[in-house]
Amino acid sequence: MSCIKKQWWDEYIGYIINRIRLKLNEGNDFYMADLHIHTKYSVDGKNELIEKIIRAKSEGFEIISICDHDSIDIYEDLYKLYIEDKCFIDDSPIIIPGIEFTVYYEKYDDLCHVLQYFVNPYGSSLKTKIENNRVAYWKRAEIQFDRIRENNIFKNRNFKMSFVDYETFLVKNGWSFPEYASLIDYIYIEIKKKGLSISDIKSDLEKAIHMDCCKERAYKRKLALDRFNNRHSHKNIDDYPRLLLPLLAPLGIDDADYPDYEPIGSLSVKKYNQLNIRDMKDGVYVLAHPDSKKLDLLIKEIPYLECDILGYEINICNHCLDAVDLIHCANEAGLFTTVGSDSHSNSDDLYSNKSFFKLKRNNLTKLLLEGEKWYEKQLKTQYETADNLNARINLHEKYSVNKQGFHEWVFEKMNLKNGMKILECGCGPGALWYKNKKEIPTNSNVTLVDKSTGMLKTAKENIGDIINTEFQFIHGDVQKLPFDNNTFDIVIANHMLYHVEDIEKAISECKRVLKPLGSFFCSTFGKNHLCELNSLTRQYILLPKQRTSDRFCLENGCYIILKAFGNVLLELHIDALKVTNAQDLIDYILSSSYAQEQLVGKLREQFETEIMKKLANEKVINIMKDAGLFIAKK
Repeated sequence: MSCIKKQWWDEYIGYIINRIRLKLNEGNDFYMADLHIHTKYSVDGKNELIEKIIRAKSEGFEIISICDHDSIDIYEDLYKLYIEDKCFIDDSPIIIPGIEFTVYYEKYDDLCHVLQYFVNPYGSSLKTKIENNRVAYWKRAEIQFDRIRENNIFKNRNFKMSFVDYETFLVKNGWSFPEYASLIDYIYIEIKKKGLSISDIKSDLEKAIHMDCCKERAYKRKLALDRFNNRHSHKNIDDYPRLLLPLLAPLGIDDADYPDYEPIGSLSVKKYNQLNIRDMKDGVYVLAHPDSKKLDLLIKEIPYLECDILGYEINICNHCLDAVDLIHCANEAGLFTTVGSDSHSNSDDLYSNKSFFKLKRNNLTKLLLEGEKWYEKQLKTQYETADNLNARINLHEKYSVNKQGFHEWVFEKMNLKNGMKILECGCGPGALWYKNKKEIPTNSNVTLVDKSTGMLKTAKENIGDIINTEFQFIHGDVQKLPFDNNTFDIVIANHMLYHVEDIEKAISECKRVLKPLGSFFCSTFGKNHLCELNSLTRQYILLPKQRTSDRFCLENGCYIILKAFGNVLLELHIDALKVTNAQDLIDYILSSSYAQEQLVGKLREQFETEIMKKLANEKVINIMKDAGLFIAKK
């Protein structure tokens, strides 16, 4: 996955957290929210992202969450919309990224759904969970077609439904995995081919219940059918194809629970290797639309489940007035609540009771706090804390041939003077300054900007207090610098422009805040940088053909800068690495997100063993360095 998109996601989460904070600063008691909405990427969803946003805005919602079933495909659409039309996003309801997981919990008699908020669609743990459930859904579909063959209703009427035909049906409709809704759609088409109606199937079921030899199962089936009749007595059920679902897959009635009796062919399958509720870890999780019985179980069991379920959803589709006491108990237990519609289509009437969707201030505050905790935890990976970056810096500091370090060399080239106002964009851990503390001219005013609050914190700690020098640490984006025109004598962007979405815009911003005759310094790599290490890594890790740094490198950087400045000078830093310690090299390679996601288990053990053998045989690994500094004047 693109590093640019990973960085954008960090930016987006920070953006919505700030917007929620601003909402809370308004001091209202309630906020209009729907934190459970589906789009076309749910198998039973109907609408595009943009349609959902427009509807939510027209209905007066301030905060929404898109929670498609076991899918994060919607976030490619959100990414494009954010990049192409940020103004539209700014003027829309706050969109908390989410997902709805189907999980197994042995104490529930039917499906257990869990919502996860503030998800990172580019994180490996989320992808693993989604893939787990995708595989499980195919397993469930196989079980369901075994049940169809055992179902007397279908056997007696000579139905010829097959798993292969169903797979073709899924492909034709653009669905990548099977779900209850798509299975019911397939069966409904087959029923219509026979000239049958939903009422005919219901009539067959009523007769079948009386013939069931298992009294417990027959009793549960009768209760399920009574609930169905009470709920849908006011409508013509033949006009609603999806009503086949509660008839053919009655909740909580699974043939696997009655192994001593002849199967009835129930399509309700409780366990099929799907995620377990105990897998809901490392995130902000909420139990979706529980009834009072489920909520009671949650309150009693959550301390022992060892998962991160932190709240529950009150859903308009099954809101229970008798749950008031349980809600009080849940709040006492430290759980927060969210409100949701479970809306799959913009044509539904779920928003007729707007008062239902008033999210209390204290619950929004708790949700925000949990989101911030998770966000900060996410920022500890890759460049968001100094751990991975330090592994990279360590290799260069210990094994570089050139005794003048790169940061010291860049500092010397800048030729700083007393009293200058200096801006560094993408400061990272502040290495340029803490490595040159003694050389900083007096009365300097240095502003460090970074998109990562974790990096700013580390930079502040590393630099400390320097006499006669004022440092400011500002959370910001080089593409939209929060400074007036003509503010700084020097602007610096070291080894960071290739990470930026719009490089030309970033350079233009750097020029804008420079004083007339001010200097712009930006360093980057050449395409041959660490080429030997790159070749070695590709033996074990699948890497993109082009590196991120190729977007702004020594070969093309001059041309890009000239579009803004009209003049540019390139200075090369001549250096190489002679690595003699295997662990340092291993740590360097493992500091990348690609390695962390791919080198796991036995593959990582094999990788480390091979690196150690190589160094033991060769004694030293020579690695070319190719870096330089562009200098331009306004």
